[in-house]
Amino acid sequence: MENFVEIIKIGMGDYSLHHLVWHLSIVAFCILTSGLFSVADTVSGIYTAKKTGEKLRSHRLRKMFEKMAVYWFFQVLVGIVGLILSLFPFYNLPYLSILFAIMICAAEGRSMWEHSRRRHDGVAKLPEAVQELIDLAGGEDELKRALLDMVRKRLGVENE
Repeated sequence: MENFVEIIKIGMGDYSLHHLVWHLSIVAFCILTSGLFSVADTVSGIYTAKKTGEKLRSHRLRKMFEKMAVYWFFQVLVGIVGLILSLFPFYNLPYLSILFAIMICAAEGRSMWEHSRRRHDGVAKLPEAVQELIDLAGGEDELKRALLDMVRKRLGVENE
């Protein structure tokens, strides 16, 4: 076994196994980080849907897995290209993998920020406010009648 490792070391020249392991560790970290951001975005979306009263469907979970599969597929491809480029002396870190992971995390972070804005927006409380208005007016029919009376007065139309 030692002979096999020596053959690999001789064949690699200046390229060390330590460098290869370091390179692949960074790529793996980038892949896991983008996966965590994708999961966090989905959790944020589900939390926002609950807060705004939207109906939850299994579509969100399926969409998360599809998104993660696409992200990881391209990250593995970029990692392979980076591994090939690491044979050159100027490419000492997996720059492409890091850049791709930053782009994915930025997109997912922006999505989480949009979810947060929807949660804190006044529109999220609109259904509760409308229900309170209906209850205050004495029911749906009473509210419709009051609104129609106001519109008729505003337009100058007499009651029929």
